[in-house]
Amino acid sequence: MYVMEKCLLACFNAMQDVIEKMDGLFLKTALGSYHSTEPCEAICDKLIEMTERKADLLFLVDTIEKALGNLPSERRKFLEYKFFGVKDDEIESIKGSRKYYRRQLAAIVGFSVELKKVGFTEDDFKDMALKFSFIASVYKDFSNKNAIAQSLPSSCYKVSNGKILGSTAIRPRSIRSL
Repeated sequence: MYVMEKCLLACFNAMQDVIEKMDGLFLKTALGSYHSTEPCEAICDKLIEMTERKADLLFLVDTIEKALGNLPSERRKFLEYKFFGVKDDEIESIKGSRKYYRRQLAAIVGFSVELKKVGFTEDDFKDMALKFSFIASVYKDFSNKNAIAQSLPSSCYKVSNGKILGSTAIRPRSIRSL
């Protein structure tokens, strides 16, 4: 349930860190080519590949920023609270309540809609994002959690916002109550 969206938000800060590290690696590779015994063409191919991968990450970051920017401020605050660690007293006061989980789900759904409005699809995600191991790992974790929730009989659990909240199975009456 909204696995791609959760994955993009969970990886957003890491994407920016990886972009910075890619810049350093690019510079190191380019400057190190002077002393390298590797053919110049092979080094150029590496640099081109690094540039293309960085362009994909920059596109992902830009897409996420556009989608977040188009959200109403209340929904954006909920996503920033959950995925980026931005503190908010109003959200903390309702955390754990039904209202909190409903608003959290509404924020994820809104983000999903905004991603579609900017032209980002599940296929784009698979083509661009999943070639990065850190994103693929987070996506796999979210997918596994979603699969576990879907595999349980619905009479045995409550699910809210893709999280298993607890058992709702009917417990047998005690012997004393008979």
